[in-house]
Amino acid sequence: MDKLDLNIITRFKLNKLDSVDHVRRRNNSYSVNEEGKLVALSLSESYLQKLIIGEEGFHLEHLYLAGNQELTHVEFTGSFPNLVHLYLNNCKLNRIIIPAGLSSLRQAYFQNNQLIELTFEGDCPELQFLDLSKNQMQRFSLPSGFSRLAYLYLSDNRLKELIFDTLSGLEILHLKGNQLDELPTNFLALSKLETLYLSGNPLSNIPPDVIGSGDMHNSASTVLAYLKSIRGKITQYLHEAKLILIGNPEVGKSSIRIKLQDPTADLPTQDERTPGLIVERYFLNQLPVQLTNLENPIDYQLNIWDFGGQGRYREIQQLFCSRKSLYLFVTSYDDTPVKEDYIGLEYWLSMVNAYSYDQEQNRPSPVIYVLNKIDCKDEGIDEVQSRKAFSNLTKFVKISCTEYLNFDVLIGYLREVLPSVSKDIFSNAYSQEWFRVKEQLEKKAEHNNHIDYVDYWGICKAEGLDEEQAKAWLTILDRIGSVIYFGDNKDLNNWIVLNPIWVKDAICNVIDNPLVTDEGILKEEFFDAIWKQYPEKLERRNLVKLMLAYKLAYPIKLKGKEVYVVPSALFNRPKPTIEDYPHLQQKANLQFEFHFDPFIPAGIVNKLMVSLNRNIYNNLIWGNGCILHEPVSNTFVELREDWSKRTIQVDIFGNDAQAFYEIIAVTLNVVTEEIKSTRFLQHLTFTEWMFYKDKFHKRKDLEDFGVYPWSKLEVKTDGHKPKPNSMHGIEKEIKGLSDALDLIIDKKNYFETEFQKTYDADKKYTLKLQIKDLETDIEAYRTKIRGKEQSIHGFENYEGSKAKLDVLLEKAEQISQDISRMETKLDAGFDAVLTQLSAQDQQLIAILDTSQSTRTELAQYFHDLDQKPTNEYELEIIIQRINSMIGEHFSNLPEELAQKLKLLNSKSADYTDVKGKFKLKIPIIPAILEYEKEVNWDLRNVAKQIWTDLKAGKIFLK
Repeated sequence: MDKLDLNIITRFKLNKLDSVDHVRRRNNSYSVNEEGKLVALSLSESYLQKLIIGEEGFHLEHLYLAGNQELTHVEFTGSFPNLVHLYLNNCKLNRIIIPAGLSSLRQAYFQNNQLIELTFEGDCPELQFLDLSKNQMQRFSLPSGFSRLAYLYLSDNRLKELIFDTLSGLEILHLKGNQLDELPTNFLALSKLETLYLSGNPLSNIPPDVIGSGDMHNSASTVLAYLKSIRGKITQYLHEAKLILIGNPEVGKSSIRIKLQDPTADLPTQDERTPGLIVERYFLNQLPVQLTNLENPIDYQLNIWDFGGQGRYREIQQLFCSRKSLYLFVTSYDDTPVKEDYIGLEYWLSMVNAYSYDQEQNRPSPVIYVLNKIDCKDEGIDEVQSRKAFSNLTKFVKISCTEYLNFDVLIGYLREVLPSVSKDIFSNAYSQEWFRVKEQLEKKAEHNNHIDYVDYWGICKAEGLDEEQAKAWLTILDRIGSVIYFGDNKDLNNWIVLNPIWVKDAICNVIDNPLVTDEGILKEEFFDAIWKQYPEKLERRNLVKLMLAYKLAYPIKLKGKEVYVVPSALFNRPKPTIEDYPHLQQKANLQFEFHFDPFIPAGIVNKLMVSLNRNIYNNLIWGNGCILHEPVSNTFVELREDWSKRTIQVDIFGNDAQAFYEIIAVTLNVVTEEIKSTRFLQHLTFTEWMFYKDKFHKRKDLEDFGVYPWSKLEVKTDGHKPKPNSMHGIEKEIKGLSDALDLIIDKKNYFETEFQKTYDADKKYTLKLQIKDLETDIEAYRTKIRGKEQSIHGFENYEGSKAKLDVLLEKAEQISQDISRMETKLDAGFDAVLTQLSAQDQQLIAILDTSQSTRTELAQYFHDLDQKPTNEYELEIIIQRINSMIGEHFSNLPEELAQKLKLLNSKSADYTDVKGKFKLKIPIIPAILEYEKEVNWDLRNVAKQIWTDLKAGKIFLK
C-alpha cells in the first residue's frame, strides 16, 4: 500500500470493500486492485477541511468526496491518468484546479459548492458528464480537447460569460438561472445539441419568443435555427404586440376599441355585442427615442384583441391570452353580480397573471384598469386595494365612450406603459428573410384563411430558409399569435391557420347555434347550416379535429353515425332534475374538491368531461357539470364547477369510490399539465380536499395524520347494479370492462408521450410513480377479467363471452409489456439520482439491499428531503414514507443508524395542526373525545435539523 493509502486508512478507519460500486455508495471505504493499489476511495461526509493528493493517488479510478460541507480546499499535485469518476459535490469549495493528464476522466460532479472558478489545465478527451450547477461562477471557460462532452449542467450560477473552443459532442446543455446577456458567437458549432434550457437569462441577442417559456422548456431547435438565420444577415425589428381587452359583458370593451380607431364613430348597439373575439390593428405613432432607446422615433402596431365577456366564450378566449401583451381590464358602475355572466375582478386578473407570466422579468404583463360610463355615474376606484391584490395594475383611468372623455389620458397611458410589457418590446430583431415570409403569409391571409405546410415550406424555401429555420419561424409565429400551428398534433401538423379569427368564428358558430345547444351534439348534417362560410370538406374535417385537439368536443356513436358532443355549447343548460338520475338520491360515499390557484381556467371541467367521456352517463351534461358512471362497479359521480370558489366539486356514490376518485384526480392532473404546457403557464396548481367529519380538509393533511376517508366508507347499493344472471347483464359488464381498458390505454399513451419529451430527473421520477400506479391498475384489471371468466362459467353463450374477455386479457397483457419497457428505460436513467445523494444515504440504501425500484424510490425521497420541502406537511410525509420503506429492513441496519432513525421517526410521527404546531393529544374517552394542547414548536425546522444532525453523526444515543 502507498503512504497515502496507509495514512487515510489509519485516520478515517476505512472499511475495505471488494466492490468498487459499493465504495461509491458508502463513505469511509476503499477498494484495491489485485496488486494492492488503491483504485477506489470514498471520504464523503467525513468532515474534511483540506485535502492534497499527489503522486500517491496515481492508481485511483474512483474518488468520492461529496458532502464534506467544511471542505474548502482540494489540491491535485500529481498525475491521475486512471481517474474515471470524480465526486466533489455538496462541499464548500470556491476554487478548483483540474490538472492536465486526466485522460480517463468520464464523469465529474461539482454541483452545490460555492465555486467562483473552475480551471482545466489540460484537456479531458474522455469526459462525458460535467455538473457545475448551483454554484457562484460568473465566467466558465473550457479549452479544446472536450470533444466527447455530451452533458453539461451550468444552471443556477451567476454566469455572464461562457467560452468554449469546440464541443462537437454536446447533446444537453442546462443554462437556466444565470446572467448571460448573449450566447457565444460559436454557439452554432454545437451541431449535436438536442436539449437547451435558457430561462432566467437576460439575453439581449435572442428574442424571448425564440427561447419559449418555462424552466424546462427545450429551446435547442428554435435557438439554433434563429442564430443561423441572422448570421451575416441584415435584421429588422418586430414592432408588434397585443392589446387585449378583458371584462364582463356590456361594460364597453367594443366601444373603447371603436373609439380608439375613430373618435367620431357610432357606438355599437345592444344587438352588436362582441361574438367571442374581434382583432383590429391600432398604431401608436411616433414613439419618441426617450421611450424606446432606439435611434429614431417609430410607429408601433398594437393588435387589439377585443374579447366578448359572455361566459360561454371564456374557454375560447384563453386560447389567445399570452405574454408580451398589454391588457385593459374594463368595468363600469353597473358591472355588478346581479348581471348575467358577471364574474369578479379576481378571475380576470388571475387569468391575466397566469397566462401572461414572464419568467425573465418575474412578473405578469401590465394591466390598465379602465372605469367606463362615468357620464352615467362617476364612482371611485379603490386603487390601493386593487394594487395590493394585483401588483401588475399599473394605471387607473375613468372614461366615457359616449362623451369621449379622458381618451387622451388612456392613450397617454398606453404609450407610457408599453415599455414595461417586456424588456425587448422595441428590440426584437429577426432576419429580413424571415420578415419576408411573414409578410407573404399576411398577404395570403387576405384571401386565404389557411394553407398547408407544403405551401408554407415553398414560401420559406424561396426566401432562402432551410427546413430547421422554417419550422422555428413557424413555431415563433404561433407564439406571437400571427398564425395557429399544431406542430405536435399528427392530424393537424400539415395545416397552418393564417386567420385566428376565422377559427374563433367557426367555434363560436358551433356553441351559439340552436341546433347544437339543444343537446350539445354537433352532427355532420348540421355543417351546412353552421359552417356556410366553410364550404370545403377538408376545412370542416380540420375544424372538427381542431376542436378535438383543444378538447372542446369528443366523438360518440349515435345510431351508427359518429357525432361530436360539445360541452361548452351547454353552458346555459340547467342541472338535470333528480328524476333524470335517481341513483344519486342517497348520501354520497365520498365528497371531495379540487381547489385551484391562482384561478380556475374556464372550461377545465369541460376538458375533464372530454377526457372521461366514456364514463358520462346518459349524456347528463349541463353548464360546467356532468354525471359519470363506472358500469362494472356501478359507481356514479356528480361533477360540477364553482367559479366563485375556484373549485371543482365531486360527489361519488357506489361501490368503488376510491378507484373513481383516483381516475378523476389523475385525469385532472393530466388536463392541467396540458393546459400549462400548451399555454406556457408558470403558475397553475390545484390541491385536493376531502370531506371528513362534517367539513373539508386537505387530503394531504388527512393522510399525513393517518386518515384515509375511503377506508371508512359505508358502501351503499341502490339495487341497480346489473347481475350476471342473463347474457344482457354479462354483455353490459363486458362493455364496461372494455371502456375501462380504453381509459387505461389512453393513460398509457399519454405517459409514453410524456416519456419522450421529459428530460429532467424530477419529472421522470414523477412519471415513474404514475407508471407504477398504472401498472397496479392494469394488474387489478386483469384480475377482474379472470374473475369475470370464472363467474360466467356455465352461462348461455359462455364461449362467446369468454372469447371477448380473452381479447381484453390479451390487450391488457400487451399494455403490461409496454409499461414494463417504460419502467426499464426510466430505471436505467436513475443512476444520476443515486449518485447525487450523500454518502450516508447511499450507505443506507446499500445496507438495505433492496430492489432497483425501491432503491430508486428511496433515493428520490432522500433527495427530496435534502432539497425540496417547503412546508411542514411536505417534510413530514417524506419522512414517514422513508420510515415505512425502511421499517421491514430495520434488523439489517447497524445499531447506531437504527437508533438514529427511530429518533427521527419519533419526532416526525406527532400530529401537527395547520399552523405547524405540535398537538399533544390525551385520550379522555378513546376515539370520542380528546384534550388538545398546542406546543409552539416549528416541526419543519426542528425535524429537518434532526435529520441533518443524524446524518452528520452529531447526535449519538446511549
